[in-house]
Amino acid sequence: MASKIEAAVTAVKPGSLCNACVVAAGSDLNIIRSILGSDSLHGTKGTLFVTPGTELEKQVIADIDSQEENGDVSDEARKAAVAARDEARKLQALPHQSRQNILRAVQDQPKKEIW
Repeated sequence: MASKIEAAVTAVKPGSLCNACVVAAGSDLNIIRSILGSDSLHGTKGTLFVTPGTELEKQVIADIDSQEENGDVSDEARKAAVAARDEARKLQALPHQSRQNILRAVQDQPKKEIW
């Protein structure tokens, strides 16, 4: 791991043609999707290295500060989304007739009881 970090730091040193480098686990088959995609789909993975003093570094610092300010909401939303996805998978595993019965039962309930 130390050699990966050393290579990343060398790659983004001032004067280099590379402004950013990500170090990530090669054993994760979804790592590229995780790095390039939405956090909500794959989670945050990898470590970003940027050239010191660049606009990209300023943007990254601003993004981190923004996440820290709103971290509780984001974490809460992420947990709710994961829970909803898990429950949706359980519903998908049920036979069609069972799912249909559940949806009809929910539909028949007054909104004040559900919410």
